[in-house]
Amino acid sequence: MAKQTNVNIATVGADVGYGISALMTLLLANGWTLVSAGTGTAGVRRTTPALSLAEWIAATNTWQIVTRGSVWLTIKRNSATSIDVRFAVTAPTTVGSATVADSQVTAANETAITALGIASSTRAHAITVDSDDNATGIRSFYLVFTTAAFAVSGAIAFSALANGTYATANPAPYVVAAVSDGSIFASSSGGWRYWYSPTSIWTTANPFGVVNNGSPHFAVLTPAGVDPWNGKDVAFPAAWSRLQNATQPGFLGVSVSVLAGSVLRNYPNTTDLATDARVYVGTANGNCLIPWADGVVPL
Repeated sequence: MAKQTNVNIATVGADVGYGISALMTLLLANGWTLVSAGTGTAGVRRTTPALSLAEWIAATNTWQIVTRGSVWLTIKRNSATSIDVRFAVTAPTTVGSATVADSQVTAANETAITALGIASSTRAHAITVDSDDNATGIRSFYLVFTTAAFAVSGAIAFSALANGTYATANPAPYVVAAVSDGSIFASSSGGWRYWYSPTSIWTTANPFGVVNNGSPHFAVLTPAGVDPWNGKDVAFPAAWSRLQNATQPGFLGVSVSVLAGSVLRNYPNTTDLATDARVYVGTANGNCLIPWADGVVPL
């Protein structure tokens, strides 16, 4: 997995546009395709070129749609501290406007996290990969917002499922999430979603295969600690399942790049920065590791 990153971006004020611009720049440079974009209030709708950083932060309601494989991603900057994030498995068909992104074919084919508040963020960290995570052409990415005090103030995550761990008929072998803090990477996390192929709907995923009275939890060792042979932290691939009260509950797949930590650490702790570096996100009560730039100390 060759990581492509734009990390430790110091932003001017608490404007989410800096992070969105960094993510979109990475995606378009690593196999994603621009569909359309809107320059916001009193602006224009266009299909090329992509929005510049100056355009992302110039006006409210700027937006952009990119696609790869069975994914259509729409991100809209509502204001300096608010984002809309939409994932779809079918192409947008209805023309939008400068301030409103295209709608999708049906609501069932799209999941939307709207008015996501991300305040007080002064750092943005965008991470993706430059090769496919699985045979269907899915490439994982992560956008994490943090404060100067090393607190995670928001995150958008798109995690591919590994080959051989998901149903071959599933055209959307991935899980998605967006949240106003780091809770999607923590114990008792919520907010992860997947597309349920047999009925063509989006629904809530059960993080890491553990169900406690119907509520989603991910597996947290109590804690397992480090490998006694080399002293390094132990982590394991995140396994996902459908909720026990969902239609046909059961195994969903295993993530390629998200690892569940077995040592209780939080951002900005890292492991093995020399190669295949990752960073802890979430909280000290349960966390995950996501890809990080080799040799870069998180700020």
